[in-house]
Amino acid sequence: MSDRRIINRNYTCRFCGTIRRAPADYVPGAPPTPRCCGQPMQLLSYEQTVAATQLSEVARKAWLDAGGDVAKRGGKHHWKAVW
Repeated sequence: MSDRRIINRNYTCRFCGTIRRAPADYVPGAPPTPRCCGQPMQLLSYEQTVAATQLSEVARKAWLDAGGDVAKRGGKHHWKAVW
């Protein structure tokens, strides 16, 4: 591992909807992208992470299948998942 701090990112499985926090795969010396269900997990942006944590795993999978779009809303969690 490098002596630099590796920034963690949030990943999700497109097949089961599980979310996992892991080191960013584009940082030199970092471990590869985490895997789930035999496939590499999908990297989520900050906005997608905020929206995805408000959903159940089943709803998260359906949301990702629909494109994973988010919209800014009011309230404590500013980003909401939209289908």
